Amino acid sequence: MSKAADRSVCSRDPERLDLSSGQTITIGFKCVNNCLMCLVGDLKNSLKPVTFHNFKEFIDRNKRTNKFDRLIISGAECTLEKKFLRYIDYAKKSSAYKHIRIQTNALAFRDLDFARKTVAAGVDEFYVSFNADNPRLSFNICRRRESFRSCQRPWTTYVHWGPVLSSTPSLFPRTISSCRRLP
Repeated sequence: MSKAADRSVCSRDPERLDLSSGQTITIGFKCVNNCLMCLVGDLKNSLKPVTFHNFKEFIDRNKRTNKFDRLIISGAECTLEKKFLRYIDYAKKSSAYKHIRIQTNALAFRDLDFARKTVAAGVDEFYVSFNADNPRLSFNICRRRESFRSCQRPWTTYVHWGPVLSSTPSLFPRTISSCRRLP
């Protein structure tokens, strides 16, 4: 890993950031943020999500082939998919993967009941996108006031439950140093 890439990620277990053994399935393209650096950009809210039927086919294929040991569920924001917990539950019950990771902006986890249901359904890794080290900068990037506090909450909550937490301090050096100060 390059020094720049190493500085851009902080994790309790950096080896879990290896994507070579993971299968990424994008289940939705909706998001409540309007981030300046969004990879999906103007396509979010217009691209069609993977159907639950197709999702099951991907999971079942991996069960047969055992090609991937980690499922990575993404989307512009995967937690906005109406059947999100159903997707997680199906993947977990299939026993096709050792780990289930979600890539999230963490806004949905303001609701601790939803957070508990997500962990209970089978998510054991959270890849939380941090984009700033303070509320003002976060708002300037995401253009949503709640983003900063919502992204911080999973660190204090889930660290005690055991799921591996990773973060991506998107593009900003001040964010990187702030992320290093997190537990």
